[in-house]
Amino acid sequence: MSFMTDDGTDASSAEESESEVPVEGAESGELPSPSDLDAAFVENQEGKSENHEDEAVDSSESVGDDSVTSVDMVASEDSLNRSIESVRSAEMKWLAIDERFLSSGLRLLHLLPILAALLVALSRTFRDQSPNWWVDFVQGDSSNIWSFGLILTLFGIVVLCTYLIALFVTIRRIRLTIQSVKRESDLQELDGRDFRSVHGHSSLTSRINIVLGQHVLTAVLILLSVIFMLASIVLQTVSNNLNIQAELMTMGAAALLIGYGIHLVNLKDTFSTVKPYGLLRIYDPPVHPALLTHPFRDVVGTHLDPLLAAKVSGFIHDLEGNLIDGVQTEEGVQDRVLHLLYLEQHCGLKRADMKAALGEILDEEGVSRVLSEEWDETWRSLIAHSRDRIRPYFRLHDRLLHNAVDISEGKRPPGGLWFDIDIENLIEGEAHLFTFVHNGTTEEQELVVRIQTPDFSPKETHYSVRLPTGSMETLMGLESTAEVKSAMGEMFNDSKIIWQTLIPRTSGESTVTVRLEDKDGNLLSGKVATVQVQPDMLRRLRWWTGLTSMLTGTAAVLWLLILPILGFIGGF
Repeated sequence: MSFMTDDGTDASSAEESESEVPVEGAESGELPSPSDLDAAFVENQEGKSENHEDEAVDSSESVGDDSVTSVDMVASEDSLNRSIESVRSAEMKWLAIDERFLSSGLRLLHLLPILAALLVALSRTFRDQSPNWWVDFVQGDSSNIWSFGLILTLFGIVVLCTYLIALFVTIRRIRLTIQSVKRESDLQELDGRDFRSVHGHSSLTSRINIVLGQHVLTAVLILLSVIFMLASIVLQTVSNNLNIQAELMTMGAAALLIGYGIHLVNLKDTFSTVKPYGLLRIYDPPVHPALLTHPFRDVVGTHLDPLLAAKVSGFIHDLEGNLIDGVQTEEGVQDRVLHLLYLEQHCGLKRADMKAALGEILDEEGVSRVLSEEWDETWRSLIAHSRDRIRPYFRLHDRLLHNAVDISEGKRPPGGLWFDIDIENLIEGEAHLFTFVHNGTTEEQELVVRIQTPDFSPKETHYSVRLPTGSMETLMGLESTAEVKSAMGEMFNDSKIIWQTLIPRTSGESTVTVRLEDKDGNLLSGKVATVQVQPDMLRRLRWWTGLTSMLTGTAAVLWLLILPILGFIGGF
């Protein structure tokens, strides 16, 4: 292709200029011979083939590098999965012992130190003189060293050794949990993501490490207690120095009291990675959303530990191929699934109706995967855990559901602003306030939700919300309660739900006021809740018992250290 320039010259296109081959004799104006043309054509073809071979080599090298990287990633993933299964199998064995005998079941971690303390106290009581029945029927001759106090001390040492073994079992289980968490975190980071920076990961690992440190410290103190008591018995058999024996027994008892006090103050629920939801009890979410866009996903998902959250997110992502409506987002699917499962478990929705509602967003294979035995227990545990931790939200949901049924049956008009709140009536620790606003009018509304809590922190907050026209009228056309329950999710998506955490500043009776205002500050509606703030008595009792035990042991040690100093001062 060529075109005429302004000066009348003929300019060639870039494609043709690159494909032109210089031929000998062309510059001299002579016509090239056919042999010259053939030779030039062969050289041009050879040059092109060499270039294509170089490009093919480069591309094959890049493809080879990518394939090597993918092979290495697959190998690393397989290695980590095998390691996780191995650690989890070992953790399962130690957890079975813990649940049957130690933390649950017989609860030896609580009974053994109490029994040991009683035996030590009795041995101190009968240190100088044995009961008459023991002397007459067991000890016999007074020269016999096996006094009643010595036997009690030996029994106390046996109990302490058993307690020490129980602590070692618990420490081993916690170490396996830490290894499993580390390997699962490494597995999540294979694709280059910094999984350890997600919300809650550092707090989760730090809590587990604190529990491990507490058990290790308790085990060290119990070991010292056993050593001191054994030394006291040895001295009793080889020497008559009662003062040293008494001091060693006191040191042993003090170590026991301090160790058990530390155990009580830092007591936590049993946790593990054997089951997907095994870390829920020890996990405390550091942050939660203030405005719930997907209510069930936000409330339940907030209380998922990072490892379980990654598994649930991966499972929902894998359901993309089973979605009937491709417009659904992962958050929307997760919210819909959790909502329907809650309705089936706690609100009387029949399983057939729940499956039919799931069938609106998932195909048959997707529904069976969601309700599979592998995930059914996990869903139930997630909902039960969230319901136990955040009761006000689920109470609010159930009350709104009751009102929605009344609207569908014509017992209540559907129009107007729908405004409601819920908060714990008896507050132990932090309080959770939920505010629900739904626009049942025909026009968009701009409103302000003002929360006034003089006895809590923060004292006052306000939220400006824009409410689109709601869908409450659609409830009127529903014929069955099951349809109303299934339609609640759509109504929640058109509403605004605010989640506010409140920290009590004083104990006793307090009030919480929530005002619904327009943008000019005019009051449209309001709610006042009266709550009772009191400490968790069981937790406080456990804390004070542990603190008293530690202070008693510390006072005994200080007394043994101060007594020689007082004797030295009194000598002057």
